[in-house]
Amino acid sequence: MINIMFEMVKNIPVLYLFILLITVSCNVDDSSFYLMETRDTISVNPDNITTKKVQYSNLFSKIDYIVPPTDKNFLIGRVDKLVITDSCLFILDEKISHGVYGIDRLGNRILVIQRLGSAPGEYSVLSDLVYDSESRSLVLYCRGRGYLLYYDLNGKFLHEEKIPYDVRCIHPIGKQIACYAEYHDNKKLSYNGFSPNVILYNPEQGASVVERIAYFRPPISQYVIWHADCQFSNWEDTLSIKPDHHNIVYHIIANKILPAHFLDFKEYNIDKRYWDEVKGNRKDFEYMDGFVNREGLCETVWYLEGDNYIYFAYRRKKKMYDVIYSKKTKKMHHIMNYDNDMDHVTNFRPIAIHNDKFYCLVDSDILWKIKQQGEKGYIP
Repeated sequence: MINIMFEMVKNIPVLYLFILLITVSCNVDDSSFYLMETRDTISVNPDNITTKKVQYSNLFSKIDYIVPPTDKNFLIGRVDKLVITDSCLFILDEKISHGVYGIDRLGNRILVIQRLGSAPGEYSVLSDLVYDSESRSLVLYCRGRGYLLYYDLNGKFLHEEKIPYDVRCIHPIGKQIACYAEYHDNKKLSYNGFSPNVILYNPEQGASVVERIAYFRPPISQYVIWHADCQFSNWEDTLSIKPDHHNIVYHIIANKILPAHFLDFKEYNIDKRYWDEVKGNRKDFEYMDGFVNREGLCETVWYLEGDNYIYFAYRRKKKMYDVIYSKKTKKMHHIMNYDNDMDHVTNFRPIAIHNDKFYCLVDSDILWKIKQQGEKGYIP
């Protein structure tokens, strides 16, 4: 496995995006689950997409590679998340090696954290990994113990703190913690029978909630709906997240959660008709998956946002499509197929964005192909 950086996107038609601070009603009902007033709409027409392949050279200026160690002490089973700083990359493997791995930008080892257990500084179930710029430390979220574990950038355990809510992923922002619940019902935060999916709280003030948003009516069975792997994007002093089966992207700054962007697929939006089906009797995953396919609904399965670019992938009728937005050029690329005319072997499926570079993964067998093609002069 190697990391690939696709250098900043060039010549991409993309819709301009901007954040507006707006006032949102405190009333919570079924409609607020999937609709909220946003004054920034990103329109995507699923019926208007070309099958013509888009060449890499029309999108990217270059491809760079970072090769991590492959010795017995640095065996990564699966990359569940890639966390990037200006000088380092950190890899989370939740389920196979149950560890965290750090490298510099030359691929040199920085740290390995493998501390399964139940004692302070240890974890039973790793659910998330983030970099806290405020404390310049790595934060591991152990959902099994319900703790945030803080380590320095050399892998030394510093301290831990209890997280008071049942959530899927987290991200510090200043002195506060942002959380995504992934439809887990936090009853003490409920309002009129609805529970929030996005939570911002202050651990220094008794875990007092600063903001909560994206309400849903529990219970929502984890076995009924198809799940995307949501995570927070971060740049400068802003976080963003798009909750699963939700068309709104939220921005999080100190003391605020703001409905920033609405991903509008027109008549193919996940909306009230979808949630009416979810709440109906005798529904299971196969039924809901079939309903989505019959209706041609668009499910956004991956969302990344950076300083100047936004990337998201959506699923429609069991096919995947990409959208790339540039905040500078105010235009968009809506892509079904790619033509890799640069190195001929790597796939564009970004898992992170940092400083206008998209980060992807390549398996070791593809690395061998890159080496072979380089020897034959195929790589530009």
